[in-house]
Order: sequence, then structure tokens, then C-alpha cells
Amino acid sequence: MHDSIQNPVTVAQGENAPLTCVVRDLGDSTVVWKKWENGKSGPKILTAGETRVTSDERIRIIHDNVISLGISAPNSSIDLPSEHSILDDYASYKGVGSILSHNYTACCQQVNVSKSCYGFCTLQSILEGTTGEPNQCEDEFPKIVKCMADGRDHVPCCIREQVPDICQDLCRGEYTVVTDNVKTHFSCPTYIERTLSCIADGIEILPSQPLNVQAVAVSPTAINLTWAPPRENRHTVHEYVVNITTLRSFDAPFTGLVTGLQVRPPRQPPRLPHHPILQQRTIPQVKMAMVLLYPIIMTRRTPTATTATTVAPSTIANSKEFSNNGLVTENGQELSAEDKVEAKMRQIKVHDDKTTLLLEHLQPFTMYEISVSAFNIHGRSLPSNRVRALTLAPGVIRPEPKTAPKLPDIKSCCITKGVNTESCVSKLCDPKLATQVEIPDLMICAPWTPEVFSCLADGKDHSPCCRARGIPAPCYDLCTGNITKLDYHYFKCLRYMGEYGNCLMEGYGVLPTAPRQLRVSNVQEDFAIIHWSPPSTLNDTVTGYLVHYRPLSTFENEYHHVKAVHPPYILENLYSNAEYEVYVEAMNEHGVSLPSQRVVFRTASTTQETEELEAAIDNYNETACCVAVGMNPTCLPLCSYDASMSDIRSLAFACASEFHTLLRCAAGGRDHSACCTRRGVSENCLDICSARVPDSLLSMAENCLPYIGNIVQCFEEGTELIPGPVEEFHSNLVTDSSVGLSWLAPKNYDISNYQVFYQVKNPSSASSSVDKPADPKSLNTTDTSIEVTGLTKGQVYRFFVVAINAHGSSIPSSVILVNVTRESYNGTKIPGVLTPPHSLVVAGHSATWVQIVWQPPIFAHPTDKITYKVYHKGVKEANFQMNDTLVNSITLDSLRPNSQYIVYATATNNKGESEASETLIAWTDPAHSPFVEPPRIQPMNLLVEGRTMTVVCVALGDPTPTISLYINGKLIKQQKNRHLTQVVENITREMDIVSCYADNGYGTPMQSARRIQISHAPSVTGSEINFATEGEAASIECIVTAHPEPKVVFWKNSQDRIPIVNGGNYRIEHDDSVTSLEQQSSRYRYVLRIQKVSSQDVGNYSCHAENAIGESVKTFWLQTRDIQDMSGNITECCIKEKVSPSCIDACSFYLDIESVIDKPQCLPDFDKLMKCSADGRDHRACCSSWGVPRRCLDWCRGEPVSQNSELCVLQNSKVIFNCFKENRDKLPGPPKRLRIQVLSDTEIMISWDAPTINPHTASSYRVFWRPVGQKLSQRLDTHSTNAKISHLKPGVKYEAVVKAGNSHGTSTLTDPITFITEDNLISSASTAEGSHAGMGIGIAFLVFLLVGITVGAVWFIRKRQFGTKPPGAIAFENPSYIRETNPDASSHATTTNGDIPMNGNGSVPSVSNGVIANGWHTETLHPPRAETEVAPTLYEELRLGSEGAGFRRLKP
Repeated sequence: MHDSIQNPVTVAQGENAPLTCVVRDLGDSTVVWKKWENGKSGPKILTAGETRVTSDERIRIIHDNVISLGISAPNSSIDLPSEHSILDDYASYKGVGSILSHNYTACCQQVNVSKSCYGFCTLQSILEGTTGEPNQCEDEFPKIVKCMADGRDHVPCCIREQVPDICQDLCRGEYTVVTDNVKTHFSCPTYIERTLSCIADGIEILPSQPLNVQAVAVSPTAINLTWAPPRENRHTVHEYVVNITTLRSFDAPFTGLVTGLQVRPPRQPPRLPHHPILQQRTIPQVKMAMVLLYPIIMTRRTPTATTATTVAPSTIANSKEFSNNGLVTENGQELSAEDKVEAKMRQIKVHDDKTTLLLEHLQPFTMYEISVSAFNIHGRSLPSNRVRALTLAPGVIRPEPKTAPKLPDIKSCCITKGVNTESCVSKLCDPKLATQVEIPDLMICAPWTPEVFSCLADGKDHSPCCRARGIPAPCYDLCTGNITKLDYHYFKCLRYMGEYGNCLMEGYGVLPTAPRQLRVSNVQEDFAIIHWSPPSTLNDTVTGYLVHYRPLSTFENEYHHVKAVHPPYILENLYSNAEYEVYVEAMNEHGVSLPSQRVVFRTASTTQETEELEAAIDNYNETACCVAVGMNPTCLPLCSYDASMSDIRSLAFACASEFHTLLRCAAGGRDHSACCTRRGVSENCLDICSARVPDSLLSMAENCLPYIGNIVQCFEEGTELIPGPVEEFHSNLVTDSSVGLSWLAPKNYDISNYQVFYQVKNPSSASSSVDKPADPKSLNTTDTSIEVTGLTKGQVYRFFVVAINAHGSSIPSSVILVNVTRESYNGTKIPGVLTPPHSLVVAGHSATWVQIVWQPPIFAHPTDKITYKVYHKGVKEANFQMNDTLVNSITLDSLRPNSQYIVYATATNNKGESEASETLIAWTDPAHSPFVEPPRIQPMNLLVEGRTMTVVCVALGDPTPTISLYINGKLIKQQKNRHLTQVVENITREMDIVSCYADNGYGTPMQSARRIQISHAPSVTGSEINFATEGEAASIECIVTAHPEPKVVFWKNSQDRIPIVNGGNYRIEHDDSVTSLEQQSSRYRYVLRIQKVSSQDVGNYSCHAENAIGESVKTFWLQTRDIQDMSGNITECCIKEKVSPSCIDACSFYLDIESVIDKPQCLPDFDKLMKCSADGRDHRACCSSWGVPRRCLDWCRGEPVSQNSELCVLQNSKVIFNCFKENRDKLPGPPKRLRIQVLSDTEIMISWDAPTINPHTASSYRVFWRPVGQKLSQRLDTHSTNAKISHLKPGVKYEAVVKAGNSHGTSTLTDPITFITEDNLISSASTAEGSHAGMGIGIAFLVFLLVGITVGAVWFIRKRQFGTKPPGAIAFENPSYIRETNPDASSHATTTNGDIPMNGNGSVPSVSNGVIANGWHTETLHPPRAETEVAPTLYEELRLGSEGAGFRRLKP
């Protein structure tokens, strides 16, 4: 009993439950069915053998060599019909096949299925899920499924197992390839196991297809048909059924008869016989692509599903009756000529012992499609491969072929000439076996080669034939028989042995000549008929013809070959509007004749008439409906039954608001729920089949998208079968007890009746349910008008009507609302209007707006243009406000926060406005001031210059705030939303602050900011040329700007890259000059110090900086200078400054600090010694880097130190003198000879000479000017030795000074020069000396006292009253904003002549912490720190004006 069913049988409640028991070698034993029940001590016996023991009448025994137990549903029975048809037998039979045993791998191998897809070639692996990846085998599935069905028709079993027709393609051995077409996306996984079970059962008991079906036309009215028995279960076949279909065109069969381009009206569909299987079928509308089955009903086949063709009752009793009487009706009467044309398909039964059939009484020159099916007691096979045959033209009779002439005795000739090897005689001396000759045969028989080919030639020259058949010239010796010696050159002739053999046969006179008069007729888009005449010689020996054809001028230019055909012959499956070449050869038992002439023809293109005909047949056009209702053109690709899934996916979101319009046009006003149920659509999705929009589109997409193909196929099929909605529904009569209704019938549909529904409107509801009335009443009529009587006076009634035929019903298109009183009727027509919108809900809300959505009207005509009117008012307002919309949602804005509103909606079309929907109460939210989060920046940890960053601002508040994004105070983007996202391209290091700002008009706006730091590759700057004296120290300064902090190394000789390490004669110093958080860049200072310079140290040095972002390298040059005797200049300066004689020795060579540092009497002269050593240059940058305190920095620029000079001498004098030595070749001296040229009352040109000290190092000059006596000054930078100063005031006295500078520092200021533009008055500060020196000293002393007292008092008061200013506070009166800054930190103001500091490459220097790379400072928006401020000297105060008016410096 191992073949019995082992798995549990699962059925739905109310279905039958078949249980199968398979017993082998039963013998004298009896099969007993028992049932174990919970709570019972033992089993209950149900049946014994074929006898039912239990009293439960639901139990039935079905015994057919296999005993099955059937448990019927309650209140049902299993009635076996008294007369068993083939389908009845199969419908009641449960096979014995096991799913696990069906292995069709051998078939898969034969049809070239890929090895990777063999997992799908056993049912066991399919059920176990071990098949592999289905997507990789999608293209192989049609071949796999065909092998799975194995030529059997499993459809009846699938029907019995309630597999929907759309899922029955596997039952027929067909597979619907899933394409982008929406109709191929249907859901059948639920029925896979049932289908595979039916296939496993059918494999065991059903016959396979008949083989080798051939049809040959023998006369204008007869076709001879032959076939071979099935390969599997052939012994069970008890009859064959031959299907003959008359074709009016040579593509797929069609229904209806076409005369020219006129389509005959369809007949009324015949009634279906009373059979459970046939009752599930549908009758298609007349269409060109179908075949009219008479007297059978064949259901319509779609690209995705094909329903089974049931076998009609036998048209004849047996084959003998057919041969005697021809085609007959069910009553045994022969069909008339007209009926033969009308009968497009006939079925003929043939006994199982017959495999030939002569089809007679056919129409001349008519094409027939023929197939054969095998039947046994369990069912049938699938139809065989269809063959098509064209009957001969009137008066043409195909004669029976005669015996061809005999061949000459070639073997005797070979033996006579001495060929004594049997294999050589049998192979080479038989011209029929010429194609089987191989190289080894020629080599073995080489000694007898001349004799063999001489005998084969039979004394004739066959070379003309060989030449005509394309045999190459080197092989002509074989054709003449004059070969003397076998040469290897003849081996290539073996490939032409077939043509060679035919030439021999032709020479023997046993082959027919070439067919004659080849011609082409009836050329259509995809087929043509070719005709030819028999050969002029031996035409009576022809057994068939070979047709060769190929397309020209296409990629597919190889010949297609068709064997054993007769004229006329139909070439099918051709390309439209393409050229073809065709020729024919005749065959008899000896071989093939020469080819006929070649004919070239072109197929026709699709005609406009055909397109118009197809358009006329399709009564309903979904796309036209969508256009008529004004659907968005973007969504029109979805409005087709052949829409693509890619369009659905891409347009689903954009077209969601058009879904109700799309659904109405797709359903076409018809109720397709019955078809959807039959095709397995989930119950939750049946509303879609009736054009009812679901409450949730998202839920619909999740649950119903797998059934989209099922639903669309039902839509397309239903528009051809089910009547559309009625039109122009209206009322034209109202009395106190009746209402008259009228409408127009749907066009092009057969209507059996109309059903009119009416109900009393519920007065307690503004819009009671029309879809599910509480007390429905209906009337039936076959007319397009009716008077509904028996109504209650004063009541308000609703009316709607549907059209019905045998296939289904329409959906109501409108509803009429009537007050049944004569007084309320004014005598005019009351049109039917839309049902009201319903299911209003609040989809979104805020403090100032509410979004309302609703479902569209339940009843509407597909082509109605629907407009919605939404009414709303506050609960305390008197009047409603109205808004129009074309979609089923609206946003009501400009509302008051925290308020209550009343909302309802109506629908409007060209007939009028509907009733009001239900009323909705909506609240607005309270208003809340905005709150904004700090900006979210991605990537957060690595922002790289030149790349992108994404900034997200998130704000809360009600109403929705407007978010603004600022970067460094500049507005980047602004939008009204809770989220703002912006991608910032090409970020730069100057980007510092990212801010999000939110404002909604309520409360206080809010701003949140985040500081960012942009990572960037290093940039290296510094003086390219450095001078040093042999034996003394030298330094190379490398300034690196980078983030993150770089790694810096020095190399000697940029080519050899000799590394320099810290130690020995080299010292590498690192100064972290990282700027404050207010700046973006980071500046690092590296100094390579050489303790004692030798000739080996001269050359180039490279400073290489690298971080994670990039790298940079700069080359510096170290050169030695000749030792010049500068002592004269210093001594002259010392004498001029009146250095005491005891200290004059220090001026012998530069300044010998060692000679005076131990002399206390020289301390008063140190100010003079420092002035002479500074030599007019400002060395404070160097001094600061070496740690010289602020109080001593004035010595670094040659100015006296005001206090604690003794400490400066002891602690810092050596460092200061080292800076003098280090910079004596780097810093320029002050410019010389300032000159003023007045250009106008408002412009002057100031010029000067280059410094006398190091003039070549002066790369830039800075000019300062101001009105005499004022604190504020202006400045400009230039590279030349002149500058134009504009925007001066006439008559105002100005003073100006100039200093020179480069990347290492600046010189001291020149003496001021004064000028007045109006009078061209120019003076110099040098004139203020001389006789007025004593007065100047007195004034200076007095001013010093006054200034000291005033400054002290102000400082004390501020300190006591106001305290210290908080960090970051800006004092706008701070004089540091107008004073000159540190030479290494000087500010960069707006230039008037366009000259600005430039890098060596001509670009604007990069800025880091306000410091330009060439050493000049820029003033930033942030105040300088107090500890960096350098107080002005008394000399500056006296020389340049009152306190704060001098060019004050800032320490870096």
C-alpha cells in the first residue's frame, strides 16, 4: 500500500474530500475504510470492499481498479451519471500517481534544458524547494512544463480540484512567461500543489500525444491523414479524435466569417449542455482571433490562460460511417455545402486500431488545420502538433506515385573490374550510400579507386550536373569517372557526396527533372501560397517535394527546409513587409532533382483596413475612457489592459490620486466579481473587480497586487461579454404613488433584462448607504423604461438600474432622488446624478490647515468627469465656505488654531450635484512656537575641501515653520517644511558656521548653529632664498597651513631626498600656531636651524607636509654671503647717537654685545646701540618667536625700552642681537625720499625710492595717511614705489608715512610728510627739528605727565565700576582697530588703487587666523586678545600725535 496517499488531505469547509487507497496484489483480501474519532475507544468501520457500511450518506466508494473514498460536503451527494462520457470518467477518478515519482529529466535533456535547471525536472525537487534559482531558468520553463505534462491533458483533474482557469496552463503543459505586460502577473501559488498532484496522477493513467501526424491533400475535396500511436499508455487507447478546423486566414483561428472586410453579426451563443464542467465555461464575444466551434463551445484563450476544449458528442459513430457519409451532424445527416462552410471545426472519432483517415467532402483550395488526440477510459492526451493542409484547386487530382526506373548494376561492374573487398563493394559501389562514405573508406579502397568511380560514372560525364549543384572543380574527376590515382585533395569532396549521388542518379535517368513554373500567390502579412508544376520527366515517380526559403536582407538569412510536401503549399510565420527567396526540389525513391527556378517575393504590411476592422470589433476602449474623463496625460500609460509593470511601479505614487478614475475606466461600468472569484482573486480584493475604491490604497497594493493579472484579464474579458452601464437615466413622471423611469440601453451588447432597485432614503442620515440598502426592493423589465408604483406619498426614494445578460450585470451609473408627491414635481426631467462621496476622514492637520480625504462615488459612469465641492465652516460661523477640487482630497488652509470646523462634500458631473456626504467635525491644532535642532551634517567627522556635505535642518512647531539654512551668515536655502535637506557642493575651508533658522509666525523664531572645520591638504609657504655666513647660524622657516595637523619632514637636495633629523648641526623647531575656533585653517610653523653653516650646507632644502587629505612640498635655497665690513655704518650711527666713548668699542663690527654687556656704565646707551643695530628694520617677529617679552620688543625695531631696560639687557639682549644677525639680509630698510605730486583737489601721487638696505628684499610697500590731528588713518598696499591716494578733502592738511616689507617682516616707518591738496603745500617732518628741539622736549615731558595721569584714572574707574569685559566682547572704541598691527600680523584693509599683497604666483595670499602668508595682517570681526596688544611707546605718542593716534602694533 506504499502508493496510497500519505499526506493529509486539506479541503475547505463545504468541499468534497477524496481519499485514495492503492493496494497491489490484493488477492482474496478486502479493503476496509475505518475512521478514528476523538473520545471513542475504537475505530468506526465505514466501508468494506465496495459496500458502504456506515449510515452516513456522505460516504461513497468509487472503485475503478483503485478504491477511493469520497466524503461529500453537507447536503450534497456524489451521483455517478448513468452514461459515462470520457470527461465524466475522468472527473470522478482520483489517480494513483505519486508526486515524488514523476521524474522527467530525460525529456528535459532531449529539449536542451540547461543542466543548472534540472532541479525543475522532478516534482519532488519542486515541492522540496531544492530546484535552484527560478530567475535563472525563466526562459527554460516553457520546455520544462511541456515535459512535465508529458503530452497529457490534465485540465479535467485541475477543474475537479478547483484550480481557476487562469492557473490551468500547467495542466496543459504550457507556461505563461512573465513579461512586463500586466496580464502575465497573476497569482497561482495557492494551486501549485493541486496542479502537480493532478499531473502526477495523469502521468500514470493517461495516454500521451499521437505522433508523426501528416496530412496530404489528394484532391480538391479530400486530405489523407496519417499518425502513429502514442508513446506512453498506447495499449489503453480506445479511440482517437481528429479535430478539423477550417481556416479563412492562415494565422491563429478566428471566430465569425469574414467576406472581404465585412464582419457578419455574431450568432446567438448556443446553450451549454448540462454538464458540471461545461457549466464553468464562458462564451466569448465574436472576435477575429478565435475559432467558431460547431457544435462545441471553445473558450477564449488569452496570453496567460487557456481553458480546456471539451470533446463534443461524437459527430459519427465510427470511422466507417465517416468514410461512407463524410461529415455528418449529430442526427446523422450529412452537412450541406453551406453548413460545411459554417462549420469551422469538426471532430471525428476513429477506433484505436486505425491510424489513417481520409478526410472527404472538403472545400476546394481551402486551408484546414488538423490535430489528433488519444482517449482512454480515464481521459485524453493533449492534441498532437497541429498540421495544416491546403486542398487542391478544382479539377486537380494528385496521382499516386509510380515506381521509379531501376538503377544500373554498379556492384556487378565493380566486381567485374576486380574490386574484391566486400566492404568496398557495399559502400563505394552503391550510389544510394554515397553520403555515408568517409575518409577511412577511401583509404582502404584506394587500390580500386579508378575502377570504383569508373563504374559509378557508368560511362557518362556528370560534370555539368556537378557544376550546377555547386560541387567544386577539383571534384569534377569524380563526376567524369576519370580518376587515376586517389589523392588527398579528393578528401574535401566528401562533404559534397550528397550532391554527387544525386548527379549520378540524374545521369542514370532515374531522377525527375526540376519542378516547373514556380509561382507565389495570396501573399499576406505572414503567409504566402506557393505553386509549381510537376517535373517534365518522371513526374509520376515523385513522392514529395523539398521547399527551401529564406528571408533576404535580414540577420536571419539561412534557408529553412520543408520536406515531403505537395503543391500548393503555405509558407507560414513570415515577417511582414519582408522579401523572401524560395525554390523547390522534387524527390523520388532514388534522390532529389535539380532545384527549380528561384522566386523572390515580398510579404504585405499590416493594412489600414485590418486595423480599422480590429478597432471596430473592440467595442470598449479603456484608454479612450481615460482621455474622455481628463486623466493626467502622465498616467495614460496605465490606462490600458496591456499596461506594463514597469510603468505601474514608476507611476504608482504620482498617479495615486487618479486611481479611482483608472479603476472606473478599467471596469467599464461592469461587475467583474464573478470572474475574479472564478480566477482565484482573494475575497479582500473583490471590491476592485466591481470598481469600488478600497479605503486604503497601501493595503490594496500589499494584498491585491499579486492578483493584478487575474483582475486585468477579467476586466478585458468582461468588457466583451458583460453589458455596460445604462445611460441617460432619468425620471419623467412623478405622482403621489409612482415614479416613471427611463434610460438608454448599452450599445453593442445583448441585454436579457434590466433590474431596477429602489429604497426609501433614511431621513436620519444625510447620505444613507446606497451600496447596501437596508430594505432593498427591485423590479425586472426587458424594456428601457418602467413605472414604479405602490410608493408612499411624501417619502424620498432613491432609484438606480443595472443591465443584465447571461454573463453578468453592469454597475449602476447614477441614482435618482425623488420626493414622491405630485406637488414637488415641476414637470421637467429629473436626471440621475452621482452618489455622494463617502468615508470622509482627516488625513492630516495642523494649527492652520486640515487635510480631508474621501472615497469617490460608488455609482458613476466610467466617462463621468467628476468635480468635488467641499463645504466647511467654523462651529460658530453662519455660512459655509466652498472649495472645488478634481481629486478626492483637499487641504483647507487659513484656518484658526485650536478651532472646530464642520466639513462635508458633494460630487458633481454634467447632470448635476449629488447629495451631501456625511458630516465631519475636524479640529485644528493649538499653535506652538518653532523649535529647531542643531544642524545635522553628513559626513560629520570628515568634511574635505572640494567635496560635498549634506545639511539637514529639523524644526518643530505648529503651524509648520519656514526653515532657512545659512552658511557663514549667507542664506543657502529656504522652504516651509519640518525638514530641510541641502547638499552643499564644493565646500571650502572658509565655511565656518552652519545655522538653521525657523519661524512660523507664532512665538519667537529660533536659530541653532553648529561650527564645522573643513579638512584640507597642506599648503607650504616661506622665503625661498635664505642667506647665511659660513660659521654662523642659519634658519629656514616653513609655514604650513593644513587640517588635520600634518606631518612635516625636511630633506636636503630635493632630488636625492636626504632626510634631515633633529640633532647634531640641525635643530628642527615646531611652533603650534593653531588658530582660534573662529578661524577655519590651522597654521603651523616649522624652522630648520643650522648651528654652523659650512659649504656643504649650501643648496636646496625641501619642506614636505602631508596629512590624510593630501600633501605639499616646497623647496628653499640656502646661499652664503660675502662678509662685508659694516662696522663703518654702525660706528657712524653710534657717534651720531652720542654713544659714550667707553662703549664705542661695541660698534666695531655690527655690535659686539660681549664687550658691553658686562659694563654697567653702558646700560644707558643700550637704547642707542639697539637703534643702530636694528638699522631701520623691524625684527619683532623674530624676537617674538624666540620668546622676547613684550616689554623688550621695542628694542627689536630700534626703539627705546621705556621700563626695566636692565632686565632686557640681562635676559634678552643676546636673543635680540641674534635676530639682528639672522634678518640683516632678509628685511629691507625704510624707503627713502618721500615725494608728493598733487594731481587734483582730491588726488595725489605719493612716490619714494627703494630702501638703501636690502632693496631687493622689499616685495611690498604699505602707505598710511590721515588728516593731521585725527586718530583714524587709512592705508593701501602696493608692489611699486608709488601709489595714488584718492578721495581727499580740499584744504585739509594730511600726513603720510611709508614702510617696506616682505614675508619676513617690515622696515620701520619713514618720517611723515605733510601736504595740502588745495594749495599744493607739501612739507616734511624733518623740518620740525633744529632750533625747536628744546621746546619739543619740554612739550613731550608735559604731555607725558598728562597722558599718564589720564590713562591711569580711566583704567582705575573702569576696573572698579565695570569689571573685566567678558571674553569675546567687542569694544568699538578700542583704539587697536585703528592702529597699525604687528608687522607679522598687520591688517588688510580695502585698497584704493587696486594693489593688494600677492603670492609669488600672482594669486591672493591665503588667510589663516587673519595672517596673510606673506606676513601682513588682516583685521577680523573678532577683537584681539588683550595679552597680544603692544602698548605705544612714548616716542610714538610724541612723534605722531595724541594717544591712540600713532601706528600702534599688535604682537602675533
